[in-house]
Amino acid sequence: MTNIRSLQDPDGNTFYPRTHAQAVNGLSDAVSEQINYPVTSVNGKTGDVMVNKSDVGLNYVDNTADMDKPISTAMQAALDQKQDKIIVSPNGNKFVLTVADDGTLSTTPYVESGGEA
Repeated sequence: MTNIRSLQDPDGNTFYPRTHAQAVNGLSDAVSEQINYPVTSVNGKTGDVMVNKSDVGLNYVDNTADMDKPISTAMQAALDQKQDKIIVSPNGNKFVLTVADDGTLSTTPYVESGGEA
């Protein structure tokens, strides 16, 4: 069994170092009258408690993948109007970089008038 040691603060008050009650063999027996152990209720539930996300205020949280999350009409309109990425080669030629839905990249020559050549 682990010995439980008391400590004193600078004012001479006795205290016990904090630890998880089950981490020290026999601690819960030694201090059972001092702490409410084990927990007997959570958010109004008693007995063997299974806490779900609505019990802790997370009832509107889900694990939807980013690609599956909806976006607003305004956001989609802004995305539809975005400027394509223009890249410049080492010799100064400009290209429009396009990303397809499957993630593949392609380039087409870019002309200053804003269109493709």
